Amino acid sequence: GDLEVLFQEKPYFKLVVAIFMIISSWAILSILTAVVSENMITATEKLIAAEREEEDARHKMCTKSKLEQWFLVGDKDEDGKMTEREFRDLLSDDFKGDELRSTARIDDNEIEELFYVL
Repeated sequence: GDLEVLFQEKPYFKLVVAIFMIISSWAILSILTAVVSENMITATEKLIAAEREEEDARHKMCTKSKLEQWFLVGDKDEDGKMTEREFRDLLSDDFKGDELRSTARIDDNEIEELFYVL
């Protein structure tokens, strides 16, 4: 083609074109690799975030279920309402109080306020 005349006049130009092609191919391959890697990282982060949200939702449901069970245990007169006295009785039982604190993930100072929040 058009470059044949140039190659005949200046044979070293074949080497220049070959080096240019190698470097250009390497640069394009590097850019392509970067784009693919970035997409994979983004997809992985989205998957991890979705799994974390799902795990948090499962944990909340499990915690809610456990708390409901503890309140049913503490509702001595079974009227569907826990009085402050029933709540304090539940907390005064070492095992039940510790389990309730563990389930709610709160410490001794905050457990007293739990009754008023709920």
